[in-house]
Amino acid sequence: MRASDVTPSGGHVHTGRRVHLPTPRRAEHTMAMPAAAVPRRWTLAEVRALIDANPAPVPRYELVDSDLLVTPAPNAVHQAAVLELASALRDYVIRTRVGEAFVSPFDVELEPRTLVQPDVFVVPPDEARRVRTAPPARVLLLAAEIISPGSARGDRGPKRELYQRHVAEYWIVDLDAALIRAVASGR
Repeated sequence: MRASDVTPSGGHVHTGRRVHLPTPRRAEHTMAMPAAAVPRRWTLAEVRALIDANPAPVPRYELVDSDLLVTPAPNAVHQAAVLELASALRDYVIRTRVGEAFVSPFDVELEPRTLVQPDVFVVPPDEARRVRTAPPARVLLLAAEIISPGSARGDRGPKRELYQRHVAEYWIVDLDAALIRAVASGR
């Protein structure tokens, strides 16, 4: 290609002649791609064994659709928000007699291969009586999660999908955005 074959804007003009482009050296190039990791499928028994081996409330171990979610200890702002929300819900459910409000840590099993601990949740009156002697909770009217850096992926993803399958309403509380997002169940 000659300089006269290039336009002022940098484009090329087709001159009709062939240009030989040198080929790179021939050599064997091995390309490797990482093998797709097969996610481990956890059982409820395995997660309960983790909890039993670490009786402290943190980290929090939860199981959703056979996937293990591990959440670190919440910070003071998160805990203050949990207390405020639980207090408001407690006052409401006492006044309306629709159920009882609970806070984490408290096991909830909505499906056979799940174990979650919503930050705040409300159960109907009959479930409230039952869980006092035979936990875990299995019927929720409301589940609420306070988003934190360690929980955001699980709270907005697999736990949201689980709650939408089984709970009338799920609240995602985003303190940074000063927003509570209410998600109605698809059931």
